[in-house]
Amino acid sequence: MEIGTLDTFDATTQKFDAASLVQVLRYVEDVPLDLKRASTLLVPGGRLAIIETDWNGTVLNSSFPETTRKILDAHDDDVPSANLPTKLIGLLTTAGFSVIDVEAVPLLETSWAEGTFTYSMFIRFAELAVKLEAITEKEAKTWLEDLQSKNDNGEYFFCANRMLFSCVKL
Repeated sequence: MEIGTLDTFDATTQKFDAASLVQVLRYVEDVPLDLKRASTLLVPGGRLAIIETDWNGTVLNSSFPETTRKILDAHDDDVPSANLPTKLIGLLTTAGFSVIDVEAVPLLETSWAEGTFTYSMFIRFAELAVKLEAITEKEAKTWLEDLQSKNDNGEYFFCANRMLFSCVKL
């Protein structure tokens, strides 16, 4: 079957036993509507798994925590539905799901080098923060150089949690 968006399926003819939404809801304008759409596509008792990252809980060894916060805030400002993990239980309940489990799946890195998750993400995050005028180019450069220095000295540390919500359609 071809994969499409939630609004491309015909809920009257297509029903599923399970579905997943991985790192997508933060980019959705109307999360309650899309959760309701997901519910209509599942059979009663169908399962839904959602993974979203809690960027507010980011732990990063940086000499510039204020810059880090501005960069993470800019990342959130650039999407319509930031910080969903704290809101999802209520949204899922309203959409007709029973949340049976929520667990943290830590993203943990102790090196900042090409090929790591945070290396590419933080370069993009810094560029976005400059574009949104949350920080200057100089601040971005200094912040990235600090992360490289932390890595070179064996002091780089990053941790954020992805939240896995396991749900059942009522």
